[in-house]
Amino acid sequence: MSILASFLMPHAPVFLEAIGHRQIRAVNETIESMHQIGKTIEELKPDMIVFISPHGPVFSDAIAVYDLESYKGDFNAFGEFELEYEFKIESRFLKILCELSDENDLDYYPLKRNQFKEFHHDPKLDHGVLVPAHFIYQHVDNIPMVAMSYGTFSYLRLIKNGKLLKTASDRLGLNIVVVASGDMSHALKDSGPYAFDPSGPWFDTLMKKNIDEQKPWEIFTESQDKIEQAKECGLRSFAMMLGALEGTNIESKVLSYEGPFGVGYLCASFKINDKGVDVDWLSQIQNRIDEQYDAHIKTEHFLVKFARLVIEERVKGRVPPKLSITNDYVMVNNISLEWPKDNNFLKIRRGTFVSIKNESGLRGCIGTIIPTQKNVINEVYRNALAAATKDYRFDPIETDELKSLIISVDVLSELEEVEDQNKLSPDRFGVIVSSKGRQGVLLPNLESIETIDEQLRIACNKGGFSVDETDKIMRFTVDRFK
Repeated sequence: MSILASFLMPHAPVFLEAIGHRQIRAVNETIESMHQIGKTIEELKPDMIVFISPHGPVFSDAIAVYDLESYKGDFNAFGEFELEYEFKIESRFLKILCELSDENDLDYYPLKRNQFKEFHHDPKLDHGVLVPAHFIYQHVDNIPMVAMSYGTFSYLRLIKNGKLLKTASDRLGLNIVVVASGDMSHALKDSGPYAFDPSGPWFDTLMKKNIDEQKPWEIFTESQDKIEQAKECGLRSFAMMLGALEGTNIESKVLSYEGPFGVGYLCASFKINDKGVDVDWLSQIQNRIDEQYDAHIKTEHFLVKFARLVIEERVKGRVPPKLSITNDYVMVNNISLEWPKDNNFLKIRRGTFVSIKNESGLRGCIGTIIPTQKNVINEVYRNALAAATKDYRFDPIETDELKSLIISVDVLSELEEVEDQNKLSPDRFGVIVSSKGRQGVLLPNLESIETIDEQLRIACNKGGFSVDETDKIMRFTVDRFK
């Protein structure tokens, strides 16, 4: 047996008396459960512990495994200067995990000290690791660890990466415990980190229910939009942890749940035994993803169906697909789409943007302000290819991501110069700001941008200049298709 057990643990520094002071009275059950987990791990006597944190260096194209000379940490960032920590590293596990990742075309990457600094992170353990470790290591002595963050991949890909944790421990003959660090919804109260959202209590209640009903994986079959609104920070750690348990009999149990500060704190255990539930839950998740995908694409606008088809054919074929256009249909490789009745996309030239998102947020967005092609269809074709493969902020989209993508297409109006900023509106108009040959563009109706000042500041930042340096402002409207 290589995986002995796994645990879901929250990571609020307020749990520590030196930081939370009197506030710890509101989370007594959570603190008691954290100690209970430490005692359970002591009884299991693992050879090492894996910690998965949401608060280390997080990348869109890698899972960072902390490859440091030693693991040290403190709570200086939270105003506490007495507590200091140092833990042993199980370097053999780190090495074999990254080797297995390369062999299986997965995503673990050893992040060294100089790379921590390069990405503006202190080369030490973050509070996502330190808070659970603070409680666990009061009950265990000298057990080595490996700490890591997650990547902003699809949940299914994170589960596949998590499976390698078990493979690596099997390869080395080590018995391990996996700790998924993560808080639940941050939108339980208006006084919390985010404004109250009904999806917050919904998410936390469902997590507890699924765990106690021995179906912890079912959260991944739910609406990704609704999960996103819950503002959680633990589900990706949880996905990797469950991946390590795939193929075993799991007995899952909620140990405690509290949310006094507007954030849900859930402690849960996942033990391996013969009485646990043995279900092919990976297939259940995949089937549900397929069902959601099939239902979603039926409601998409024609331009979005077209952009999705271009992206899928490009990703699957590794080369730009062939585009053919007739009066009756548009064809991408050998797949045809019939024109809608109100089609005028061959008659007009407009700039377009193709935006790609997944459950992690933006996955690619490329567009043209003014048209570069002979019609909207060719413009969307070009920008869909670029959004999927040439957005420098992201790696090219992979085949296993295709069914998790949410795509939208914006068709821009003609540009209009604006001299009076009061004639702007971030809900209605996008902006193009210029300064000495530099340019920044921002689409309208973007989440969290509510004022003209915010819109101009962000657009200018994208162009690399300040609002005071702006020479010209242009506005435009968009027809947004989903």
